[in-house]
Order: sequence, then C-alpha cells, then structure tokens
Amino acid sequence: MPRPELPGRKNSLRHPDIDYGSRGAYFVTVRTHRHRPLFGSIRDGVMDCSPVGDIVRDEWYRTETLRENVVLDAFVVMQDHIHGIICLVPEGGTEVSPCCYQWHPQAPLDAGTTHSLRVRRYDPERHGVAYRPPDSLSSIMAGFKGAVTRRIRAECNVSPDARIWQRNFHDRVLRNEREWRNVRRYIRLNPQRWWHKHGT
Repeated sequence: MPRPELPGRKNSLRHPDIDYGSRGAYFVTVRTHRHRPLFGSIRDGVMDCSPVGDIVRDEWYRTETLRENVVLDAFVVMQDHIHGIICLVPEGGTEVSPCCYQWHPQAPLDAGTTHSLRVRRYDPERHGVAYRPPDSLSSIMAGFKGAVTRRIRAECNVSPDARIWQRNFHDRVLRNEREWRNVRRYIRLNPQRWWHKHGT
C-alpha cells in the first residue's frame, strides 16, 4: 500500500547549495532499518511506544539540552519512523519562527544575510563528501541516531550489532508560517490518520 504523501515533501536528501549549519527550521523524517515496527503500535489513534520507542523519544528531547543551537518543535514517534521539526538558532536563541529564516528558491542564497540560509561554507573536494560540519543538521541527526542505537543495544534485548535506522534521513526547509503550521498539523495528526486508514 502506498505511503501517505507528506505536505510539500521532496524525496531528495540534502540540498546541494544549502549550508545546513545555518539558522533555520527543518522538517525531518527518520525511518527504521527495513521499515521494521520497532517503536510501538497505534491504538485508537494514539501511539503506544515500546521501550525502544521510549528511548527514541527521550533521546530526541535530550538533543535540545545537549546542543545550545537547537530548539525543538512538533515531534511524533510512529511504529517505524519519526517526524520532527528541528530549529537551528544562534547559541542562546529562542526565536524559532520561520519568518526569521525565509529562503526563496528563486532568490540567490546570500552568504552575507543573517536571516537567510547560507551557501555551504565547505568544499566537498577539500573536506570529502562525507564531511559533517560541527553543529550542522547532519551532525545533529547523526548524534541523535547514534545515541539511540547505543542505548537500545545496551538496554533492550537486541543483538549488539543490530541495525536500528536507515542510513540517512529526509529533510525539508520550512520557509514560512503557512508551511510551519501545515507540517505541525501533519505531525500532530499522524497517529490518528494512520489509525483511520489501517486500524480496526
């Protein structure tokens, strides 16, 4: 059965011209390895997390306490994936409205404008294509996924080399308040939507 379309979702991974260390608001999705339903089940439109799902939720919220440049917004754990809005802000910042981070695809990415997403500050030929700038979205997500995997292997009855996540994650830049509201609503209603479609 085809998966529901996300609002305005693009299927590509990182945008080649965006510096993902820039201040900005991002809608991210991370799936389990082979889409295994490790995180729990949905009953009557409410997600009931398994012990593995509880670890995922705890480590997601812990991200904000570990990193001064992260403010978290809407978030949901589903059976085989998570959706969340993660905001990169100046250290000590709390303003996460996408009005402060607007980026228009038709306009050039301006490295000198503090309120727009910047072009990449690194050269893949120099640093290597797998390079993750410190405090970038990719670095933050790698840290989150690694922390979850280590805790699951240590605390749950799984193989020490068990794979939890798909190798990468999907993201979308939230460019205005309308997109932000739509994605928040999508995240909030995700368990109910799944239940109406698949529940008994």
